[in-house]
Amino acid sequence: MIDSLHTTGGEILSDGAVWRSVGMLVLVLVLLVAAVWFLRRLQGGSSARTLDLEVVGRLPLAQTQSLSVVRVGKDLWVLGVSDGSIQYIGDYHGELPEGRLATRAPSFSGMLESKLKTLGNKLTSKRTSEPQVVR
Repeated sequence: MIDSLHTTGGEILSDGAVWRSVGMLVLVLVLLVAAVWFLRRLQGGSSARTLDLEVVGRLPLAQTQSLSVVRVGKDLWVLGVSDGSIQYIGDYHGELPEGRLATRAPSFSGMLESKLKTLGNKLTSKRTSEPQVVR
């Protein structure tokens, strides 16, 4: 094994000094990982998944302002949203209008499929409604 290491300044590092430096580096990395784990553990209760939050619908009012209906657990809240703030307006107690405020945003494949069906129906009705020339 190497008994000593020469540095660019001509100093000699003993084998023990190198291992102490490596040990300190490992200790700092372990403490960093532990700090990150602890902070994530501390924040665990504030994520949207644990609070069961879902934006049900949004109504734009101006370029930077809108009304949002948010599902918080089983409750529906109406919030005023702008660039600088979010204001609680009240609870929503009515039924959600069908199709206006869906509980989930439609998937891209579902939207594409419905548009293709609509287009196919238009093409089919166009072909049958064109007058036929009889010779």
